[in-house]
Amino acid sequence: MSSGKVVLGTLATPDDGLYDIVLINESILEEALIFLKDHFFTSEAICKAIKVLENPPLLEDLLKCMKMMITKEAEGSFASIAVMKKLTNQIICVMCFSLRPKRNNQTYFGDYAEHHCQDELMKRVFQFVDATSSKVNVYDYFNVDYLVECEILSTHEDYRRKQFGKKITEFVVKTIFLKNLPIVLPEYQEVIDNFDNYAFRSICSSKYSKLIANNVGCEDLCYADLRQLKLNECTDQNESFEIFTVGCKLSKLIMQTYSSKY
Repeated sequence: MSSGKVVLGTLATPDDGLYDIVLINESILEEALIFLKDHFFTSEAICKAIKVLENPPLLEDLLKCMKMMITKEAEGSFASIAVMKKLTNQIICVMCFSLRPKRNNQTYFGDYAEHHCQDELMKRVFQFVDATSSKVNVYDYFNVDYLVECEILSTHEDYRRKQFGKKITEFVVKTIFLKNLPIVLPEYQEVIDNFDNYAFRSICSSKYSKLIANNVGCEDLCYADLRQLKLNECTDQNESFEIFTVGCKLSKLIMQTYSSKY
């Protein structure tokens, strides 16, 4: 297990020891998907609202979506990394970003719904998330030609509130972008240096994740409540599940990441 892992960096914590930041490749792909099923689908607000784990067709479509994202089969997907405990190779955090050139304001989920989704209910959910998250045209709003979009950030329940999400985000910003590690697709290599051409967008499905994004320089762009979707066949219409879309210029995110260190 994990014998072919590619280590990109190391994290150290005073209480829990050492962790490897690794590229999600074929050797740990199944482990990463199991991690998402056990720790992302069970706690992420949208997955909870539509009861993904109780509906096999929804689960199958969502797992296929995650797999395409991680393996870069989807257009623009380019960075999938995990944090693994060094002694046990246990995955405790997964993050996936995509880079989207200025062709339309669609999110990754809108693209997946349009071209790959098989389950009609899942397709409606993805289309709703895309429509509500792209109310603001990020390219025009920030006057950029490229968009870096945070698709997944999930941490194991036992390791939450220990800043692993913040640390792995800082690693992506400082190391992958600034040092150009070979995690970036070759066709995007020459544009990585020009940060003024980029904006950053994240879809936050909790007020806590939105607060983290706000603290690193992102402003609120738009939000919606899943009750607006009116999926009576699968959602609890009495419970509120809010989706927040936040964004900023990538240069602002980078400066905030650096300034937090000093």
